[in-house]
Amino acid sequence: MQRSPLELTLILQFGPFIPAVRAADLLSYPSLQAFTAARRRGRLPFALCRLDGRKGWFARTKDVTRWIESVDRDLDIGSSTRASA
Repeated sequence: MQRSPLELTLILQFGPFIPAVRAADLLSYPSLQAFTAARRRGRLPFALCRLDGRKGWFARTKDVTRWIESVDRDLDIGSSTRASA
């Protein structure tokens, strides 16, 4: 499967896993604490995991990319629907 430009950019920046603090920034959470609270409540749009030998939580870059791209698609569909109304 071919990677999107966004996924390639994120992989170059973070590698295959994005630290939770950076994922919080990408999802525009106001703080890591808000992101952590959302994780604890099961309200994140993708799973987080722990990596052996590393501290903290991580998201797979592929999962973050897919979520961002799905939001972009939804916004594009919504704006075209409003424009035709």
